[in-house]
Amino acid sequence: MSDIKGIKTENNLMAAFAGGDTHFFCSHCSGPVPKSADHCPHCSVQLSAIRCPACDFMGNEEDFLLDRCPKCGCGRLLAV
Repeated sequence: MSDIKGIKTENNLMAAFAGGDTHFFCSHCSGPVPKSADHCPHCSVQLSAIRCPACDFMGNEEDFLLDRCPKCGCGRLLAV
């Protein structure tokens, strides 16, 4: 992922995951996002799925039980 016109890089996204209790982040602006949001409350981008940055598993809200990736167990997830 490149840093084009202010879009966060993958490294910046991973830095945003360090610490804190928020589990879901916008893939566009890295802002914290409620699990069931259909738009980012910070940048207004439309969200339609959840992606794990560790293993790239992608699914919907029901796939991520206990706010963890069902494939690898990662607890920091991207809303895309």
